[in-house]
Amino acid sequence: MKLRRLLPLFVFLLCHYTAMAIDIDRSPGVTTITINAVTDMYKEAIEHECPKPFYVEKLTIDADVFIQLDEMQYLIGFGQGDIVDASALNKALYYLIKKNVFDTIILTIKKSPIGVELHFSFSAFWTLNNVKVQGIWFGKEAYKQQYAIDQGEPFDVDRHKDSVAKIKEIIQSEGFLDVHIDDQLIYDNKTKGVGVNLTIKKGEQFTIAAVNLKVEADRALDSNEKDNVRSEISSLLAKRIMNKHYSKILMNKETANLKQMLTRRGFLHADISLTETIDYENKNVKVLFALDLHAKKEFIFFGNNFFSNRQLFETVMAFGRSAWMVPPSILAQEIVAAYQSNGFWHVSVESKEEPGRIFFVIKEGARVSVKEIVLKNVVNFSPQMLVNKCMSSLLALRYFDAKVLQKSIEDLVLFYQDEGFFDAAIVDQERIELDDATCYRIVLTVQEGSRRYVRSVKFDTFEQLRSDCPAVADIDGQKRVPCTKALISKQRLWIETQLKLQGRTKAKVKAELIPVDSMIDLVWHIDLVNSQDKCGKTVLVGTRTVPFSVVARELDYYQGDPLKKEVLKESLANVKALDIFESANIYPDQSSGLGYERPIMLKIYPSDRFEVRTHGGIGLMQMRWPVALDGLTYKLGGDFIVKNPTNCGDQVRLHVDVTCIRRDIVASYIRPWICGLPVRASFDAYSNKFEQQGFFYDRENWYQVFQQGFLANVSGKRGRIDYVSNLGLEWMKINIRKEYSCIADRISRAYNIDPLLLNKNIPYFFIEPTITFDNLDQKLNPTCGSFTLFSCKGMIPLQVPGDLNPYLLRCLLEQSLFVPFYSVVFAIRLRAGYIFGPPIKQIMLNERFYLGGAHSLRSYYTDGTPPLGCFVDDCDRKHFVPQGGKAMANASFEARMLLYAGLQGVVFQDFGALSDSRFSEIKTRGILAGTGVGLLYNTPMGPLRFDIGWKWSCPEPFDRSYSWFLSLGQVF
Repeated sequence: MKLRRLLPLFVFLLCHYTAMAIDIDRSPGVTTITINAVTDMYKEAIEHECPKPFYVEKLTIDADVFIQLDEMQYLIGFGQGDIVDASALNKALYYLIKKNVFDTIILTIKKSPIGVELHFSFSAFWTLNNVKVQGIWFGKEAYKQQYAIDQGEPFDVDRHKDSVAKIKEIIQSEGFLDVHIDDQLIYDNKTKGVGVNLTIKKGEQFTIAAVNLKVEADRALDSNEKDNVRSEISSLLAKRIMNKHYSKILMNKETANLKQMLTRRGFLHADISLTETIDYENKNVKVLFALDLHAKKEFIFFGNNFFSNRQLFETVMAFGRSAWMVPPSILAQEIVAAYQSNGFWHVSVESKEEPGRIFFVIKEGARVSVKEIVLKNVVNFSPQMLVNKCMSSLLALRYFDAKVLQKSIEDLVLFYQDEGFFDAAIVDQERIELDDATCYRIVLTVQEGSRRYVRSVKFDTFEQLRSDCPAVADIDGQKRVPCTKALISKQRLWIETQLKLQGRTKAKVKAELIPVDSMIDLVWHIDLVNSQDKCGKTVLVGTRTVPFSVVARELDYYQGDPLKKEVLKESLANVKALDIFESANIYPDQSSGLGYERPIMLKIYPSDRFEVRTHGGIGLMQMRWPVALDGLTYKLGGDFIVKNPTNCGDQVRLHVDVTCIRRDIVASYIRPWICGLPVRASFDAYSNKFEQQGFFYDRENWYQVFQQGFLANVSGKRGRIDYVSNLGLEWMKINIRKEYSCIADRISRAYNIDPLLLNKNIPYFFIEPTITFDNLDQKLNPTCGSFTLFSCKGMIPLQVPGDLNPYLLRCLLEQSLFVPFYSVVFAIRLRAGYIFGPPIKQIMLNERFYLGGAHSLRSYYTDGTPPLGCFVDDCDRKHFVPQGGKAMANASFEARMLLYAGLQGVVFQDFGALSDSRFSEIKTRGILAGTGVGLLYNTPMGPLRFDIGWKWSCPEPFDRSYSWFLSLGQVF
């Protein structure tokens, strides 16, 4: 009877809470469902309204925020003319809610004689677009991380104010106490996005203008002692912080130092308070340290040699501030324990207490060593074998160490447990003095316990694997099979192998041991959930104006593909390569609303459309010998970028780079896709100039090379194959600098340049395809795999001066191979190149092949291998210059080994040869070789490398027997 009375109340509550989750409005032929984005109560309503599949006669969408129809249609998954059911409609709503933009979704279902008209109406909440920090040069990212709202999250004014206050507090803690932060909120009604601009005006960093000290103490404290403390601390504080920049870190550090110093002096209960007076007008802070000193108890140690006074004090202070209440005998026992754990077994410590002081008189005695370990009650194994396996580290020590003994005992117990003795333990330890009082035998009494045997092997799934599983036949035959770690590992490996043969590469295999009396039931659990996960639809989190198609085409997976971390990582790299987003992140959603189908959440936040990047620094003009400061050059430049100007992921760039010897100006238009194909295109107009050094050991530049023209670049990737093709028109010119024009004929002979090439602006049409096959495990520091490159450049002059024939075809082939062997990586690179066409003297200097330097033949300085030209100056002295060649061959062999942490050692052997005509002349000239060593340290920017190589022979009289290089990145 009572249940009948409660039933109406239950029905009322159920209807009430359901109505809170969704609002359903029914009229003849039309049902409107208002869905709150934080609930999934809509599913029952959809199934009630659409119990059978229906024909979509019409599908319309509207929203109070900018949306992309193609993205909405993609998430909905069906369109006009399709036949769908309630599950398809629920799935569409599931993906729309995951977008995390819509506060409310109103679904209108209008039935007609033909089918159903569906209308989605979206109401969005305001979200955070971006946070910009202005007014400072450094530390912007650190302050932005303190902003409590992430991009794409709902914007909340209170959280915004708290975030600004937090940033201001952090800046003030750095000493900028007069900081002002102007926050500007920019509302975009189109996207319902909020942009936050924070303009930080730090002002000056305040300094510590005065340090005062106030000391209060108990009456029992001697006035002289109080004065001494005040004098010492005042002097210390004045030295450490007076006139220094104020910061909370500095104040906290000095407060902790004072606390530690007072504790060492016996003031265990000293209280320290800090008062700061800020003078905003003079930009300084006055600091007052107030010390309240209570009962003093000083610890004084005599006779200690092994431990310092500070170490013993820290041992005593293990009791904390209560140490002054602990009886001295207990403190002495702690000191004895510390000594005995380090081998001082005959130590004695006497304590004596006086008012305000405790004396400890220590007699350390001799330090002992363990020469022998005996294991008692060992039945199932050889005692000596156990000692050798688990106790050898203790016997190898010169002196006893309690930590090593404990680790050895743990290893012994673990060995027993791995062999099936789950109850094994060490129940007693005994020390026996040998002939010498400093040498001991340790006797350990072992309690082995009973050995556990496997009673049965079971599988929670894949029971068919049981019959062939190792040792199962013996167990079924009632043989006593010990439950050992080796058995479990063997069975796990066999099960994983069998599952991989079935294509279940991500299955997780776990063993469970169930004790049954003195036996063990071994149960194998096989989890296949992760191996069945599939990629769902890609959800762009938040509202963005970048077209959905621009992002979607960069993804390397499709809905229904197996979920693989590598594919998501590659897709994210493709999205970031567009370089139009401030940040991007991708991850699979872990909710189980769609079973094994995991929605792929992609968070992207467009950066500013206009961006200016600048850089500056210093560097070496070239690797010249000897290295000196006059070989340095400034390096200035920058980029002006317009991102996504035509709303297709494209860019317009202006790049400028200037040094003492080089000037590069490039204007580019970059488009990521051409004609619907994943081909990246770049159209460049450029004007470059660089100057080349004269002869080796010279600091002067003799000639200049000018390159101006237009270039179309097309590149793409298919799997591990990258292809690039350059097509363009270029005007190339070589000038002898004016100050050397009087000796231009001698310079041209030294460099083997046809005089007709000098001071002529020769136009070339060129085409340069390049193909690479990258099968490396990593790019910066590969350890295994291979890399292949083939490049070919054809140049056709459009105007030929005189009798020149500067048509050429330049080909280059490179093959690298990396083979790991334990901790050593063996690396091999082979290169060969040839220029078909004119003789060497009619080939531009920058198109010739060169050898020598940090990335080819390391025993020769940059471009320093023969053939070399000879220049005779006015004093009949000979100087040598690099001429380059038409034919080039180069081989490098390396062994890279890990030395310590991120430091690697390298042993290398380089071979190389250049010819100014053909490969057959290499036999006449001979092959050059160099042997050397190097050190490499891995940094976030790549490996920092130092190499030094020695030549096998020095054919030129001016040549050095060695060369060294400091470079960033691997040689190959």
